[in-house]
Amino acid sequence: LFLASALGQGHGIGKIMLFRRSDFLRAGGFDAISHTVGEDNALAKAMRRIGKRPVFSHRPVRQELGARAFDDVYQRQLRWMVIRRNDELISFLAEPICQAVPAVIASALAAPLVGIAPIAAASATLMLWFALETLLSVAKGWQLSWAAPAVFVVREATMLAVWLNAWVTDQVVWARDSVNARAGAKPSPVPHEEG
Repeated sequence: LFLASALGQGHGIGKIMLFRRSDFLRAGGFDAISHTVGEDNALAKAMRRIGKRPVFSHRPVRQELGARAFDDVYQRQLRWMVIRRNDELISFLAEPICQAVPAVIASALAAPLVGIAPIAAASATLMLWFALETLLSVAKGWQLSWAAPAVFVVREATMLAVWLNAWVTDQVVWARDSVNARAGAKPSPVPHEEG
């Protein structure tokens, strides 16, 4: 996303977006974004159509989300992935290529061609991947902990599962409501346990 932004292909991500009301109205207003659950991305597209270019802030905006259960995080990522599938198909199809798992598999498969053991190539690729991600985090001033390598591995496995799940569902959870992301259906309550 940062590379896309640097190349002038900014995307709308998240809930904190600043724009002039007159530009919003010129871009089509609510009619321009009402067709999708991903209104932030739809807004960015509408703004691009009138010659505006979305950009990322060079500094992160702190947003306290509080503690989240794994299922809450999974459902949030699934919602975003389904939105990308519906609204940004090329980005959705390329998603796994941007994750560590395909790079690790490719390195293991190619390793014998250059006389390296597959496990050594896969391990080196995974370590390099996470080292580069750690350097990016440090350069951006993002928080890191000693648990980061384990978190990276869990995240990569989870995101691959989310991507696979996004192929077969249109139902996403948003604020404890189940929404049909394809039809823009009216939210209906999601069953959840009390306690």
